[in-house]
Amino acid sequence: MQNWLREILVGPHVVIFAGIIFTLIAEIIRYAGSKKENNKIENIGLFVLIAGLLISSVGGWWAAKEQSTFQQRILDSVTGGDSYCYIIPLTESSGWTTLMLKHEGDYPVYDISVKVLNQSKLTKLPFDKIRPPMRGEMKKEEWQALMREKDYFGNFSQLTEKATFRLELSILTPTMGYQFGRFQLPKESLEQKYYVQIWSRNGSFSQTIRFRQINGQWGYSMRVKRNSGGDKKSIVLYNQIRPEIPLKDNE
Repeated sequence: MQNWLREILVGPHVVIFAGIIFTLIAEIIRYAGSKKENNKIENIGLFVLIAGLLISSVGGWWAAKEQSTFQQRILDSVTGGDSYCYIIPLTESSGWTTLMLKHEGDYPVYDISVKVLNQSKLTKLPFDKIRPPMRGEMKKEEWQALMREKDYFGNFSQLTEKATFRLELSILTPTMGYQFGRFQLPKESLEQKYYVQIWSRNGSFSQTIRFRQINGQWGYSMRVKRNSGGDKKSIVLYNQIRPEIPLKDNE
């Protein structure tokens, strides 16, 4: 009941209506003044008329602003607006970690694609054999020998895929969280680093997560950025940094 009354009594339509009433009163006052040939009354009517026009203008501006806001909300509800999602690692004392996709913002996020790279594993892969020399760079015997050898690029791709978690999700609402990956942090390692790429209908995002063992317990720091593209700098959306697990500014 209170909301219903508020919608009736508060809003640009009320201001516009008040401006119309002022304008009508002004015309009545001016008409009465002209009948009595009283300039003072006519001047009062003129001031009231000006006030009515100003009030109506304010009401019109308010209505236009609300309409623009309403249209923007409709657009944001379709695109996702400034909402985004990022990874929260749920780490157990044993080192087993579950990845949960968490929502942030007022609007649903649509058409989500997530790629989580284990950078600690990637650094151990044979980068020197990603690209064998081109045929024009080798002698015939060298090229024939290469053809008899293992397909290093295919092998590298398989190893890279083993260091990657992927997720495709159509929608994530403000009330949702989504668990999608589970792995164990290696006990023999003191630090692990993951890089997350997230694409959605309203943009692309990146996240860095650095795990570190402290007194036998795994902890982490992380940073989430919105990718601006071109020469523009990425915008930091979320930081969770522990002093003992620092992240560089460019991470």
